[in-house]
Order: sequence, then C-alpha cells, then structure tokens
Amino acid sequence: MDPSNRALVEWNCQRLCHLWAHHVDRGDFQAVVSLFTQDAIFVRDGATLQGHEAIRQVYANRPRVTVLHIIANFIAHEVSSSHAVASLYMMPVSTFDASKVPKLDPMSSFRLLRFEDEYQLTSDGWRFAKRVATPVMMSPQWPGRPVEKT
Repeated sequence: MDPSNRALVEWNCQRLCHLWAHHVDRGDFQAVVSLFTQDAIFVRDGATLQGHEAIRQVYANRPRVTVLHIIANFIAHEVSSSHAVASLYMMPVSTFDASKVPKLDPMSSFRLLRFEDEYQLTSDGWRFAKRVATPVMMSPQWPGRPVEKT
C-alpha cells in the first residue's frame, strides 16, 4: 500500500475514535450508533452487542453521567484500502453529579480501557466493524459513584 494512502486510512480510523468519544461525551447516541456498521460487534462491560439496535439500546438505558474520554496511543496494526485493525487506550473521566458544573470525585471517576478495533470502509465512509473495550485499570470505587463519607 502506498504510504500516503496508509496514512489517510490511519487518520480516518483515528478520527472515527475521536468522533465516537465526542458523541458519547455529548450524549448524542444516535450519532454514536451511526459510527458502526449495521452488523458491528461492540464488546463493553462484559456484554457483546451486535448490530445497531443492540448498541442503541445499551445507550438508551445508560444512567445520566457526565463523561470526558481522553484517547491515547492509537496504533494501526493492519491497514488496507478497505479494512484496518488498531488498538488504543482511552481514559473516561466520569461523574454522576448532576450539578450545573459537575463535581468530580477523583477516587471514583477514572478508568483506563484498551480498545481493540476493526474498521471497515463502507459507502458512508469508515465505520467500526468490531470494537472491544477491555478494562486495564480503574479507581477502587468505580463505577463512578461518589465515595461515601464516614
């Protein structure tokens, strides 16, 4: 593959990861679903979801949370003109505080996840064909609920 074409594919796949984080952080879950192929597999929190409807349902039932995803270490392992495989780390910083300016409890807010992704070029552009999120580290009090004061 021509190096400039490889760079463009990698850029599009990395952009897809950033779009996913952007839409999740803003609560635009329909836009999140649109980033996946129709038959995509998404493994998260121990559950394997397949297809748009399953992914849509998991976000529809999501508790109200303020979250910011920080993405790092994107590495493309395989790249062709229509398919790619990559891994990256993502740190979601979350709070369930519903204040106008949400309070952050550092002891219950952080996780580090590794994503193993497969991307497919479709008529709508690059999409996730498979996305597997695996926890690497997390705050002791996760799932992000405030620490009880005693």
